[in-house]
Amino acid sequence: MNVRISAEGIRFRISTEELKKLLNGGSIIETVALPQGSTITLGVDVSGDEALGQALLLMARPNEIRLGVSQSQLEKLMVPSKRGLAGESVEGRKVIRYSLEVDLRG
Repeated sequence: MNVRISAEGIRFRISTEELKKLLNGGSIIETVALPQGSTITLGVDVSGDEALGQALLLMARPNEIRLGVSQSQLEKLMVPSKRGLAGESVEGRKVIRYSLEVDLRG
């Protein structure tokens, strides 16, 4: 998994193998070591309910950022596309954009 965090938002890019793992009910979790003994955990898992408007949901806690994706949205990623899935949330006046892409290079 590759995660890019920028002023524009957060992009999660996964491999086709990681997509298969998610489709089988698994999770992709990576913990990154930071200076002074700190860590941050980044992850993608199957969660959410499209009927409740939670097809793609970004969750953040201190030292953790997770992207929850509904099963039906994950299935859409099985068809090769450069678009992926995208969502956004509004925090005050700030719009936070996030996306999930499958790396088509292999």
